[in-house]
Amino acid sequence: MLRAGIIGAGAWARHHHLPRLAARSDEVAVVALCTTDAAARATYRAAWPDAIVTDVVPEALAAGLDLCIVASPPALHAGHARAALEAGAHVLVEKPFTLRSADAWALVALAAAADRHLLCAFNWNEFHVARAARDLLAAAPIGEIEAVTMVMSSPLRNLFDAAPDFAYDADAQPEPATWLDPDTSGGGYASGQLAHGLAFALALTGLRATEVFMGAGGLVRDGVERHVALAIRFAGGAIGSCSGTTTHSGPYRLAVDLAGADGDASFDLEEGVTDVTAGAETASVDVLVDLALGRDVDHASSGVLAARVVEIVDAATRSVASGRPERVPEPA
Repeated sequence: MLRAGIIGAGAWARHHHLPRLAARSDEVAVVALCTTDAAARATYRAAWPDAIVTDVVPEALAAGLDLCIVASPPALHAGHARAALEAGAHVLVEKPFTLRSADAWALVALAAAADRHLLCAFNWNEFHVARAARDLLAAAPIGEIEAVTMVMSSPLRNLFDAAPDFAYDADAQPEPATWLDPDTSGGGYASGQLAHGLAFALALTGLRATEVFMGAGGLVRDGVERHVALAIRFAGGAIGSCSGTTTHSGPYRLAVDLAGADGDASFDLEEGVTDVTAGAETASVDVLVDLALGRDVDHASSGVLAARVVEIVDAATRSVASGRPERVPEPA
């Protein structure tokens, strides 16, 4: 029986992570829940009487966790993930993985040294259609990638407008600062949503960015954007254009076009056209549990992939501030 804990057991964890862990109660016991929300702690103590419920991270980690989900505000991800790895847990970090690329690569190195699995919640990458896309491209390779075009849209206008009807239910209202305070969130659409699309594109291509320029639009406030457009140079000479839009209504959509030396490929994932989002919120939780159980799992949610995504978003954020393309430094 695996011992699981959640650091940052807020709205997202209540609505997504905990139900999935509960569904696997024959393999996983929830033994620690950490949140600064006093009302949530009272709820957890009633629902999970055998778990340590606390607002102190070391107390949660002292429960002896085999796996830990980090779902705290983005600015805290690096520190909380590091603490969980040092405590011996396999770790799943919600996106954005970290806010700075140096922190992301430091976590990758720490996980490797500790022989622990480190994942990011790139749930789109675990949908059956995303797996099929990777299999198709592997079976029919198009040669060296020369260009990537990615377009994404998300019906999250209410979230960026901090509208009260955004919540999935009465107990799952996100804290506005998690998305709307740049010191907490790290930005807007680029870190909060485009990370999914970037992870999908990088998993298909294996590319790594070297330079990024980003334009930001629909500003909620300085440093928090509703819409983005990126131009990217990749190692090896490939180029990319990526854009993301916050819409008023659905569906979610993600499209990637690839131009290769020997052929082309196009992938279009749209909610409602296929069951693209089936299992969306729990896919990475299942991957973490299976890996912690020692099972061989084909996945595209690794810490290395997450670090490559963070590199792009980090450089993009710096680009908006500087008004020019920003280089992606080599990992230390």
